[in-house]
Amino acid sequence: MSSRGIDDTWKPGYRFANVVRPMAHFERMCRFHQTSPQSPFTQKRVCSLATRDGRITLSGNEWIVTGLDGSRVMTPIVDEDEARTLLKRHFGIDMPIDIANAQASSPRS
Repeated sequence: MSSRGIDDTWKPGYRFANVVRPMAHFERMCRFHQTSPQSPFTQKRVCSLATRDGRITLSGNEWIVTGLDGSRVMTPIVDEDEARTLLKRHFGIDMPIDIANAQASSPRS
């Protein structure tokens, strides 16, 4: 897979192969992404979904809509009620209030 940069040049991205790999092949990075303080997934909430028009993302306290042309509209999330509403409406995630409140009080949010 390639991606076009800001200067309109294509740069190599990911490479895919039709090769079967054992689950153990992925364990180390899976553990890193779930537990490391250096992983972006342990620093703040993140939920992202590709859409027909681009991508929608809830990241920390921001709602991000990215267009197919790479344009981005970033909107601050006002409070946990708004975050819960966005998760439910756009991702089908019904976040219990006690978990949402714990997330809000966490220094990582």
